[in-house]
Amino acid sequence: MRYIENRFCFLAIFLFIVSLEVLSVRACPIELPSTRVTIKGRHLTVEVAATPYARSCGLAHRSSMPENEGMLFVYPKPGLLSFWMKDTEIPLSIAFIDDTGHIISIQKMDPLQQTERYNSPRPARYALEVNQSWFEKQGICIGDFAELNIPIPLDIR
Repeated sequence: MRYIENRFCFLAIFLFIVSLEVLSVRACPIELPSTRVTIKGRHLTVEVAATPYARSCGLAHRSSMPENEGMLFVYPKPGLLSFWMKDTEIPLSIAFIDDTGHIISIQKMDPLQQTERYNSPRPARYALEVNQSWFEKQGICIGDFAELNIPIPLDIR
C-alpha cells in the first residue's frame, strides 16, 4: 500500500511541475496597453511593456508581427539596458532611446539567440523593438527623435 501512495505522490508532483511549465510558456505573450510612436513622420502601433514581468516576456513565443507594429519597453529611469532573444522567434531590430526621446543606437537582433546580448551604448530609458530592418527601410537613424505617446496613467515599475 505504501508503494502505491509513493507512486501517486510522485505522479502528482510530476504533473504539478509539468503544468507550471506549460503555464509559464502560455503566460507570454500577455495583453498589454498600446500606443503610437512616430519617428520622422513614420507611425508605429506598439504594445507598451512597463513592468518587470511585461519586459521579461517581451515578444517571446510569437511567430510573427505585423508591419508597422512593435513593442516599446519603458523603464522608470534611464540605465544601461541589455536585451537577448531567448524564446523570440521573430527577427527584430531594436532602437535604444534616451530620456529626451532621441535614438542612441539601432541594432539588428537574430531570433532564438541565447548567448548574444544587445546593449545600449549609454543610459537609455526606452527600447523599441520592430521587425528587422524596419528602421533602415524607413530611413530612421541614430539621433532621430521618437515621439512617444506614453499612456497616462501607466504603471511603470
